[in-house]
Amino acid sequence: MTFSRGQVSVEKKKSTENDARKRWTKLRDYFRKTHGEKTYQKSGSAGRKRKKWYLYDNMLFVLPHLLDRKTESNISESDNEDTEHMIQVEEASQASSSSFVFAPINSPSQSPHVSTPTPVDASSQDDQPRVNAPHTRPQTKRSVRRPPYPQERHDIHLDVEMIQTLKGLSQKQEDTNNDEDLIFFKSLLPKMKLLNPDEKMECQYEMHTLMMRYVRNHKVNSSSSRAPPEMLASPQPGTQLAKDQLRIVQLIIISSVFLTIINIDIMGLL
Repeated sequence: MTFSRGQVSVEKKKSTENDARKRWTKLRDYFRKTHGEKTYQKSGSAGRKRKKWYLYDNMLFVLPHLLDRKTESNISESDNEDTEHMIQVEEASQASSSSFVFAPINSPSQSPHVSTPTPVDASSQDDQPRVNAPHTRPQTKRSVRRPPYPQERHDIHLDVEMIQTLKGLSQKQEDTNNDEDLIFFKSLLPKMKLLNPDEKMECQYEMHTLMMRYVRNHKVNSSSSRAPPEMLASPQPGTQLAKDQLRIVQLIIISSVFLTIINIDIMGLL
């Protein structure tokens, strides 16, 4: 019997729909069971602690539809075991097939209540070897540890980067608070706020001039300390006089700036 392409696609669609319905039913029933155990869990040492199902929060939208139904489940114990096994396999992110072994069920003809004992010769009974009854080992559930998903690993990486960034900012803030030069210039800021724009420009000019003088002196002293003693020339009288005159002019300019800042009229004092 042959099928056309349309008939095959319809059959596949029906099969996929049935599989989806079965899967959804198992997930819903497992959520109902997990929610019941979480809600009515025994307190104290008698309660059994279980790991939270990783899809529990995502399945909470089903809860309003389950409140009006009965709490009894219409699925068998084997279906529960099948669902739990499926959830454990999904949590481990491994595709594996599950198999179950059930204890053999005796037919009515094999029941000890129906069969009648038959006489057996003692000699023949001793000659026949004893055959032990088949023993079926109970299956134990193995909890499989679920590896972290890529999204969880990405979130952990972001958390680590955030912590490192915050530590770096905290270290920079601590270094800034301990800087003596920065503390000194911050102490001058309230006084600068008291000046008008013209006074601020004059004050900044004087501060730059003074700073440049100290920088030049530092460079001269550094080069002199590195030069050999025989190359150091003694200062000339004319050079020393020019330096003294320049220093006097600078002192006069600085004095005039400060007098201008405090609005003191020199002519008025005279």
